[in-house]
Amino acid sequence: YTTLFRSVILFFVPFNEKEELNVYFFDVGQGDAAFIKTPIGNCYMIDTGRDYKYNEIERFLASNGYKLEGLFLTHSDEDHIGGLNKLVENGYVEKIYVSNADFINYEFSDNVEVEKLKRGVEVKLDDKTNIKVLYPDFYLEKEETNEMSLCLMLEYDEYRLLFTGDINEEIERKLVPIVENVDVLKVSHHGSKNASSSLFLSTIDPEYAVIMCGENYYGHPSDNTIYNLEKYCDIIYRTDENGGIMFSFSDDISIDTVMKKNIIRSLP
Repeated sequence: YTTLFRSVILFFVPFNEKEELNVYFFDVGQGDAAFIKTPIGNCYMIDTGRDYKYNEIERFLASNGYKLEGLFLTHSDEDHIGGLNKLVENGYVEKIYVSNADFINYEFSDNVEVEKLKRGVEVKLDDKTNIKVLYPDFYLEKEETNEMSLCLMLEYDEYRLLFTGDINEEIERKLVPIVENVDVLKVSHHGSKNASSSLFLSTIDPEYAVIMCGENYYGHPSDNTIYNLEKYCDIIYRTDENGGIMFSFSDDISIDTVMKKNIIRSLP
């Protein structure tokens, strides 16, 4: 595919009026939050970042008048679900998708519909866009919520984006027999040294990698992870360095980087 690069420093930058899939990785520090807008305008999110970063997400949604058809929560750690309650309270989401294995670790409002996911399930986002659940199985005997993370493959046309939550190398090995090449990898666990193995990366052969990280005490992203990503990926983006990152998929892939504190975007 041809790739176009654009650096965005304005509050409102409209895309061309064309059918495309938009995926925006928020700059929410040490946490995960991604927004999906399908070609027909259906809106979804994967994770919500930490509670104190919620305003970043609401500014984006409110300024564009977006409501979410669904919210996928990869697992129940605070840096992935911190904005959940406020999104529900403020009327942005009515349906939530979670891993059945991790379901007991949540407390949900009665105002939302909750669907439990397991490996093999497909969620249709529109006629041309869907999400496949690659992991976990229906029931897991795991103590670590990271190891229960939903692994989601977003597919549109011939494009594939892999969202890995906070899985570790052990889970990556379970995925190797069933994953294909991907265009974009959301790097697991903010670039932890316990994931992004050479075996996994060589199997999925991502063109782009996105590390969602901020100031932290864990050494994320690790030097070993960066080394592996540089070996197997064409281009690496980091939210702590690049700010928010917007991918648009149509006849080609275009990427916008949105500088910190300038995350309000206008999409077609």
